[in-house]
Amino acid sequence: MYRYEKRACRFESKEKKTSTNPFRTIKNLAEIGMELIDQIIIKNRLEDIYCINDTPSLFSFVMKNALYLPSIIWKLRKLNETKSERFWYLNSRNEAIEGIMYGPNDERPLPLIAFDSGYKRDLFNFSIVGKVIACLGYRAFSVRSRNELKEIEAEDYIDAAEFLRNKYEKRKKIGDKSGVVGISGGNIVVYKMCSNQEFIERNNLKCGVSISPFADLAEQFKYTKETLKKENINEHTRKVLEDYNKYVESLGVNDTTDDSIFVNGSPITYVNELRIPLLIEHGIRDDIVPVTGSLNIYSMATKARKEVELVLIPGKGVHGDMKEWRRDLIGTISLISSIIYAYSFMKKHLDC
Repeated sequence: MYRYEKRACRFESKEKKTSTNPFRTIKNLAEIGMELIDQIIIKNRLEDIYCINDTPSLFSFVMKNALYLPSIIWKLRKLNETKSERFWYLNSRNEAIEGIMYGPNDERPLPLIAFDSGYKRDLFNFSIVGKVIACLGYRAFSVRSRNELKEIEAEDYIDAAEFLRNKYEKRKKIGDKSGVVGISGGNIVVYKMCSNQEFIERNNLKCGVSISPFADLAEQFKYTKETLKKENINEHTRKVLEDYNKYVESLGVNDTTDDSIFVNGSPITYVNELRIPLLIEHGIRDDIVPVTGSLNIYSMATKARKEVELVLIPGKGVHGDMKEWRRDLIGTISLISSIIYAYSFMKKHLDC
């Protein structure tokens, strides 16, 4: 028995050595390089189709990551010290809503960030992106709205921001500036806040960050239906789209002819009313929410002469499978870049 175990250990050791074969590593890096080249080609084609010529070049993309990454890594050493606080408030419909706010464990007045991590995110399983944003020097909050993907969800966030700034017992910890960050289906909060002039003035809202937005909910609904008919889609993608499809159908929506929910809950509806600087980020390979939505928003916003920036990020962006990010270099680059661009944009507008 002892000899068998010893041989097994030797066998496992040999397997480990084989898995770190330098030739295999070189091959993997070559494949990643080819994939990035392919995505650059796709990016250029998309920009030609949508007549866009001012997204970051590969050089500026690399330089931005190299410039901000050390600072972010240094600040993230205190990620475990970031604390959460629960709160309750009454929204404008006199409903009691629960919220949570993350931030550094001190009393410094820091900018308030409304953060909606998207559809079906449990409030107290706060997105890692939101926790990182808070750790970087902000008070980031989310609320448990009962109206996901609807215009009313944005109103719940607006009411929460007003409560935290004016009635919350620990409001001295909140600085005089505000921002908003939305991911995926949570972007209705971004576009409603950034187009509400009275809210902007009362809360000194300085900027918005729109990450992988559902631009047009009717188009997203159609895309979901068509994609789920395919047999060869990624398991993670299928699961997310099936969940989304069930939720929309639970609202009594079976097709896009009933457009009241779709129109009022679509970010693109509010693009012409944007009042403050907005950053849009999207993964080129996103197969849950296609990048074409962000391209449409950006094209429409620039025609309306709005102050909007667009960054097309390699990989699937925030819609990549979290379980695969550690093993997927492009996925890791994608997630890190999303955070870096969001942070640099907020720092520019909130920390000055």
